Amino acid sequence: MHKLAVFLSSTVDDLGGVRDEIAAALSRFGITVLRSETDDFPVKAGVSSHEACLHAARNADVLVTLIGTRFGGASSTSSDGKSIGFDDDDRFNFMLFVRDGDVLRPEARRNHPAIPVKNRTWKVGEGHAGTAILQPTPVVTRYLPDTSVWTTTDAAQDASDRANYASAVSVPLTGADGSTDRVFIVTSSRKQHFNSGAQPAALTCATVGRILGTLSRLETE
Repeated sequence: MHKLAVFLSSTVDDLGGVRDEIAAALSRFGITVLRSETDDFPVKAGVSSHEACLHAARNADVLVTLIGTRFGGASSTSSDGKSIGFDDDDRFNFMLFVRDGDVLRPEARRNHPAIPVKNRTWKVGEGHAGTAILQPTPVVTRYLPDTSVWTTTDAAQDASDRANYASAVSVPLTGADGSTDRVFIVTSSRKQHFNSGAQPAALTCATVGRILGTLSRLETE
């Protein structure tokens, strides 16, 4: 009989007590618990700890992710693209929009300090955010200013946006009722930073967006 395997994932430097309690409870039910910090965690010779964790996540029956005050490794320049991939000179922007009728309103933001914070709203169907929320799957854009959704008309604003928002990953987020009520957007000042939906950096953005969407809904319930 197959024994259920749960990969318990968080950074190893925090939430240790929480992981211990969850692992103990699962073990009492005969469930195999995988934790990257334990001596029995499967790591093949020549495989990085990052890749070993990805392998465990892909092959476990259940993935439980615990998010606290840390976000894991800070390296953003891996040549194999396993992180989101921001270089030191790139300006990043992370935005979570919530749909309010026909308008998308910013709920959470983390951005590079050089990017002016305007927290603009968008109508559904307008601009990159408003278009992305109408799509069934994440949208990867290599160079935003070349697209039809680039709507900036003010010259000064256009110059600022072109400098800060070059490529993007936009993740439409669907709730339990099947409606798409949120969109998570990651932008980079580097042209073609994001270039494919199969790119590990884009897949990471999609995963982060889905987690944030779930947490955002829990806060409003």
